[in-house]
Amino acid sequence: MTARLLPDRLGPVAAPLLIVDRPARGEVLAEAPGHVDGLPFVVSVTASEVHFGFTDRHGPRFAIDLNALAKAATDCIEREWFGRERP
Repeated sequence: MTARLLPDRLGPVAAPLLIVDRPARGEVLAEAPGHVDGLPFVVSVTASEVHFGFTDRHGPRFAIDLNALAKAATDCIEREWFGRERP
């Protein structure tokens, strides 16, 4: 087998951004503050999701399921690296 040069990146990878009416699910492992159009915003990472929410108001909040993100990344790797679609 010959070595294959790795590209700088594959992708893009897309997973559904869900609208949720709840705080982050599970223990927060990492958190990053920010602003969306001047409003305070926080991104939280748990063992099961990436959660996005405004810090000064209730809803809407958003989440990306990490299993869905992992599946999308695996599909991308199979498609772009190995040249095949998953059944």
